[in-house]
Amino acid sequence: MKVELLHEFGVTKNVTLVKANEAQKGEEYFCPGCNDKFILKKSGNIGKGSRRPHFAHDNLDGSCSYESYLHNAFKIRTFEIIKENINKGLPLNITWKCDYCNNQHCIDLIGIYNAKLEHNMIERVPDIALFDRNGRVCLVIEIVYKHPPEDGAIKFYRENNIILIQIIISSDNDLNDVENKLMNPSSVGWCAIPQKPIYRQSLPIHRDYVNTVSQNRVPHDFIDNPQKYYTKNGSFYKKKGWRKY
Repeated sequence: MKVELLHEFGVTKNVTLVKANEAQKGEEYFCPGCNDKFILKKSGNIGKGSRRPHFAHDNLDGSCSYESYLHNAFKIRTFEIIKENINKGLPLNITWKCDYCNNQHCIDLIGIYNAKLEHNMIERVPDIALFDRNGRVCLVIEIVYKHPPEDGAIKFYRENNIILIQIIISSDNDLNDVENKLMNPSSVGWCAIPQKPIYRQSLPIHRDYVNTVSQNRVPHDFIDNPQKYYTKNGSFYKKKGWRKY
């Protein structure tokens, strides 16, 4: 006999993530992992011996896994935050330690115009795809629980100038820290310092974002002409005698 798991989050018919303590009795809720119907268990009692509000599967014989529940719940909430920022015209402030130059970068993704869950790109179906003003997928977000993206996926995104953002999760606690983990992802496949061809990828960001290492602003034309500059200790300097051919 399966043991009943106490799930803190469920989704509505409109695929909106809801915490059990904020859910209303009489409404329908579903499991983010398998889409089966959830039962809301919320007695209103508090104190010793009382159980916290939670969702449970109506059918304990289902095939839902904890991995699917955690992954999909985190993905849905991440998508909700991104869409809310897009609709309000707010920037997505992302900070990360670069895997390529080992510096810390900070960018404002204000060039994002749309986002989709599990967008079918024929060869790949990322958890979340982000689109620029021309409708091109420019960034993808993968929620990682135990299984990171395969080498083939990383190669595909790199060859198509699509920046891969990875967010690693490990437990239910991460579901209460989604925004922070989105703004401080585990890995971003892009670097602000021009050293290799990958760094010339077109990125829909504000042209005057701040380099958090030096507190200097990246030159406004750096994305278009990275060869015009050289870097030292995280700061940007214009090459002497540089001209565009």
